Amino acid sequence: MKSLRCADDTIEGPLSWRTIFLLGVVLTMFYWLGTGRVTLYDRDEPRFAQPAKEILFAQSWKDWIVPHLNGEMHFHKPPLPYWQMALSFKVLGVSDFSARLFSGLWTALTAGVLARYLSQRFSKTAGLIGGLALGTSLMVVIEAKLCTADATLGFLTLLGVVCLWEIYRGADLRRHKLVLWLSAGAAILVKGPTVFLVLVGLIAVLLVIDKDRRWFLRTGFWWGLPLSLAVGLPWYIVANYLSDGALVERFVGYDLVRRAKMPVEGHRGFPGFYVLTGLIDTWPWSAFLAPAAIFAWRHRKDRDIKFLFAWLLGPTLILELMATKMVHYWLVILPAYIVLLAMMMDRWVCGPDEAEWRRWRKPVTICLSVVWGILAIGAMVGSLVYMGFIWQVAVLSAVLIVAAGLIVYAAYRREPMRFFWMTTLSAVLFGATVSVFVLPVFERYKIGSQAAHAMKSLGDADSSYALVRWQEETTIYYLHSGDRHVRIGGAKDFLKFYSQPNTVVGVEDREFDAVINMLPPELRNSLEFSTVQGLDYTRGLKPKTIYLVR
Repeated sequence: MKSLRCADDTIEGPLSWRTIFLLGVVLTMFYWLGTGRVTLYDRDEPRFAQPAKEILFAQSWKDWIVPHLNGEMHFHKPPLPYWQMALSFKVLGVSDFSARLFSGLWTALTAGVLARYLSQRFSKTAGLIGGLALGTSLMVVIEAKLCTADATLGFLTLLGVVCLWEIYRGADLRRHKLVLWLSAGAAILVKGPTVFLVLVGLIAVLLVIDKDRRWFLRTGFWWGLPLSLAVGLPWYIVANYLSDGALVERFVGYDLVRRAKMPVEGHRGFPGFYVLTGLIDTWPWSAFLAPAAIFAWRHRKDRDIKFLFAWLLGPTLILELMATKMVHYWLVILPAYIVLLAMMMDRWVCGPDEAEWRRWRKPVTICLSVVWGILAIGAMVGSLVYMGFIWQVAVLSAVLIVAAGLIVYAAYRREPMRFFWMTTLSAVLFGATVSVFVLPVFERYKIGSQAAHAMKSLGDADSSYALVRWQEETTIYYLHSGDRHVRIGGAKDFLKFYSQPNTVVGVEDREFDAVINMLPPELRNSLEFSTVQGLDYTRGLKPKTIYLVR
């Protein structure tokens, strides 16, 4: 686009594939850093990792079609995340790192795709800024380090949206249409119709704000949509048949319909939830929001800006209308802001908007350095007040102070590209320090994994395990041996579990008194038990005690 692309970039060409590969390798190493040092987080991670682990012990092809968690049918999500995680387990063995491996890979690929595309459309500078800014945004980094479906969905959604963008610009190449609809079909196997939430919201807003609607016919939706369904729907049909309708009841009735109508598992939010949390998702790049918004307004008639506006507004409005709200839902919309940022900073660097850089250099510097400074002080004070001196937290505080200093130094040099590199470095230092030093410190407080490890220390290779009232998925994941399921029950089932030989039983504190009162007097007086204490991460970090009996 003539109005937004620097004139001297037209002969530059896109970033080389070697550069894209190097970018992908660096980001992948960053995402994998420390992922094997922390156990899985309740509830989402084990809900993906456990079905993948059980696939390894599949007795027939049906077990690959119908996922199971602790021996029971589990339709929390479609199968592609489970399949790729099972492949990782098969090759590398079952571990926390192998469970999270594909998330890092998909996120690095997403950043690489965006970098290559923006370098083709605008300049190498825009591509580099877009790829690194996306790859170092806070929520992107978090999801790249978790074994969930969101990183895979983010890649497939971006692929489809980029192709839709090309169609909107006037490209009528069959490959754009084919990739658009094939990526949408694959995304159906990752998180159901979520990809269409993005595409429909984006297209709807574009049809309203752009008078030229001929581009819509070029999408080939009359054959593309059936193609997407042909890719994604067969699994749903077969899995629903094999499960006697359980898939429709659970995934459609609960994960889709109920999440839209009412908050699920306490995940509710206020009006404008994603506007506020989007600032957190995109940090540190949300510090550039004010100049980016002004840049977009000044160029609001440009077709690229219209596309980005539709990408931001349409899907966000749909998410706001849903009752269940979670911070990471906005991940598939986040690249729209990053692209806008890259377009703006590209013009800061190459000259047309250099005056805007001089105008916003000081406010952005203050925002970044103040927030990093507040986080440094908050981390140190919080540690001293609640847990005493922890040297790893002190290291984090020092790193954040250094990050703030780097930002101030770059602003003093007055070079926009240097400022970008220092902002990127500050995000990398923060993420690496948290991953390597801080998160492992809090492992001893994670009641789900700690309870499982304590129970296994009481047992041996032939032991069975049972849980009374306590059935967090992380505990099940670390206890489950693949061929022996963890038995689950209430207080009335304790005697049945306890009477079976070589069985270790874990009892939640809320149920322990009921268990004691139900026991015969002679057993009640002779019962020996130990305890594990920690924080329940799924219920607001509440203190929790698990009683262990063998």
